[in-house]
Amino acid sequence: MHFSELAGLAGCVAIANRKTEGCTLSLEQFDSNERGIFRDMITQVSSESPTMPADFNAKLADHMTIQQLIIKLDGLYQDFIAQHWTPQTLQKFAPKIATIQL
Repeated sequence: MHFSELAGLAGCVAIANRKTEGCTLSLEQFDSNERGIFRDMITQVSSESPTMPADFNAKLADHMTIQQLIIKLDGLYQDFIAQHWTPQTLQKFAPKIATIQL
């Protein structure tokens, strides 16, 4: 994933509030509740706006829930490692590696 793929949604991911103080819900129950909240919201928006593009709901769903946030952050992190950290680290240690190989 790359930032350019987030066009139109400005890189945002909506999550539901997870108030945990005094709550006995498991993480799985929180996830289920969160998906239900957003599913209902998408259904409501779709019914109120029949001219929405056919793939709008799926694109919108890709930008909701903690799970999607984690997936997107992981993608950005992996991209950073591959594009920046690894090349810079290899460049920094190349002279030392060459010295060791002699």
